[in-house]
Amino acid sequence: MKNKYFFICMIFMSALMFSGCNEKNKIENDKENVELDLQKAQARFETEWVEFKKNAELKMQTNQTKIDSFKIIIKKAGKKVKSEYENRIVLMEQNNALLQKSLIEYKYEGKENWEKFKLQLNNKLDVVGKSIDDFFANK
Repeated sequence: MKNKYFFICMIFMSALMFSGCNEKNKIENDKENVELDLQKAQARFETEWVEFKKNAELKMQTNQTKIDSFKIIIKKAGKKVKSEYENRIVLMEQNNALLQKSLIEYKYEGKENWEKFKLQLNNKLDVVGKSIDDFFANK
């Protein structure tokens, strides 16, 4: 009779240990899956960041090129007009520089903030680019 109870207890203990091992393996697998998902997300962000940064820098460079070419044109303008144009050009350069600074200083703080940053920076780039184009079109 003692052996029977001992045998039943051993089976019960073995079952508990086995189920504990399965739970531990499941937790480790889940942990590995989460880490893998994080790595994939980070890789996607880095790829997207490189492409976004390249495009943004290209737009900023285009803006600066337009500004620089207009500086050359206004050197020939009269003093009254030249002063007004120079003030507007300085403002455009400052806006472009602020956009460059925000691009350089950006730190990833989650997907939602990343999407918000991209949208805001693209909108600001479009506004600065349009103001430069409008300025050129009017002159």
